[in-house]
Amino acid sequence: MVEKIANKLNKTPGQILVKWALQRCTSVIPKSSHSERIMDNINVFGWEIPEQDFQALCSISDQRRVLDGEDLFVNKSSGPFRSVADLWDHED
Repeated sequence: MVEKIANKLNKTPGQILVKWALQRCTSVIPKSSHSERIMDNINVFGWEIPEQDFQALCSISDQRRVLDGEDLFVNKSSGPFRSVADLWDHED
């Protein structure tokens, strides 16, 4: 959906996502080490995502990446942390 809207508006998918966040009054901290993408991130002012496309983007279900520490710290065969439960101190 993001690519379809980007093509329709002659923008990059990154610009669409940054503009969508700004248009919904969300703080945005775009990051890139590529000068072309940095310029794309800046060029999100002076245009709007049309309402129908904006609402379509708003309807995308939340997707999150969660890091629980297992990939980084758990060694099931040896080491001090053999499960994710060993990492946490069980405080709320």
